[in-house]
Amino acid sequence: MLAAYVDINKKLKIVNIEKPKIKKNNSLIKMIASGICASDISTIKGINPMATYPRIPGHESIGEIIATKGTSSFEIGDYVTVFPGKGCNKCTNCKKGFINHCKTFQVIGCNYLNGVFSEYYIFPNSQLIKVRKELQNNYGALIEPFACGIHINNKLPKIQNSNILIIGFGVIGLICGIIAKHNGIKDITFIDKNINRKSQIKKFGFKKFVHLNNKIDYDLFSKEFSSIIDTVSNEKTINMSIEFLKPNGTCVQVGLPTSDILINYKEIFKKELQIKASRMYFISDFYDAMEIMINNLGSVKKIITSEYRIDQFLTAYDKVINNSGDQIKIIIKNKSNL
Repeated sequence: MLAAYVDINKKLKIVNIEKPKIKKNNSLIKMIASGICASDISTIKGINPMATYPRIPGHESIGEIIATKGTSSFEIGDYVTVFPGKGCNKCTNCKKGFINHCKTFQVIGCNYLNGVFSEYYIFPNSQLIKVRKELQNNYGALIEPFACGIHINNKLPKIQNSNILIIGFGVIGLICGIIAKHNGIKDITFIDKNINRKSQIKKFGFKKFVHLNNKIDYDLFSKEFSSIIDTVSNEKTINMSIEFLKPNGTCVQVGLPTSDILINYKEIFKKELQIKASRMYFISDFYDAMEIMINNLGSVKKIITSEYRIDQFLTAYDKVINNSGDQIKIIIKNKSNL
């Protein structure tokens, strides 16, 4: 089978390897579609401090079970997505369902099992989630990023007539906007350094966009928000969030800075701000994600902008890292499915 593989020297290549052999309490899955995520890029580039090598990266996927072993509710022909996180299953956090808070937390495609950028993959049945009928197609690859968006939005306070700023119009920023809108927030503004994103927001029914690199655009927009979602999370955007929040406002930080940063704590203190972090998701977020996706299929169908076969992975990866703003989500498909 074909797979995208990062070797011990952190070099990306397409390899032809043996199909994995199924073992007890696992399922063998044929990949239908997989999404390329920003964290995959950092793993492939060798700058993800959590990643181990060599490995097959990738964690956003939908596939079809072609073989299964052990006692479970899964059957051959089931469409599944994967819950990428793994905890120890023994600590207090794991027992509460907060696997992402486990001290030994690992992630498929990063520092746990090989990921989903291959024609076939094997995962424990405990990591699998059945995909609802409406999403048993390419859009099933978006369940995982929608679960991220659910987890992020759940950290926002429920304030009537609130307004929200989303920093960064990438996939997660857009999905957070779709979910916030679904949850009844009407006043949503996006800010991004790429002017090409301005035309894209209109396709999803959003109206407010600020071009970060346009001084006039930047100077004129209202800088007072009840809540902010920062999908960039560097020193500049974190301090921008602190500056733009109203008193008692909430900011949810989604990314992980690559180095230590300085923040304006004095302003946090003066305005009694809440700065929260969002790390991945809970299993329950996947089920909520599918519900919201089904209720917003019109928007979901616009997110995927390009498709490539697994043997074209290098071209797809180049398209992602050199995105001029015309692409939103690029997915990889099994060679036999395209």
